[in-house]
Amino acid sequence: MNIGRLDERVEHHTRITATDAWNHETTTWGLNATVWADVTFRGGREVQSGEQTVAVDRVVFLIRHRSDVGLTDRIKWGGRYHDVEAIEIVGRREGMRLITTVRDNATSNI
Repeated sequence: MNIGRLDERVEHHTRITATDAWNHETTTWGLNATVWADVTFRGGREVQSGEQTVAVDRVVFLIRHRSDVGLTDRIKWGGRYHDVEAIEIVGRREGMRLITTVRDNATSNI
């Protein structure tokens, strides 16, 4: 892994689930770490979700290996949150490739 290519700062957020006073489950997000990453845009598409056209972009983040990254986490980069969909280990735990998607409803035609 070429660490010189890790030139973007990204935030790793972890899902936190708790129970409120009315015994309802609530989900919030907590900042776990700010790390360096190599960011690669892998394309996008538009899909129909409900009655809206939604843009879905695929972005890959290459970071140093961490033991606290999971499939329920998300990455904040460029002011947008990217949901982690897959994790690939690079080398012998040198790094991690986080394959993410981000949805944007701003392209709605309705």
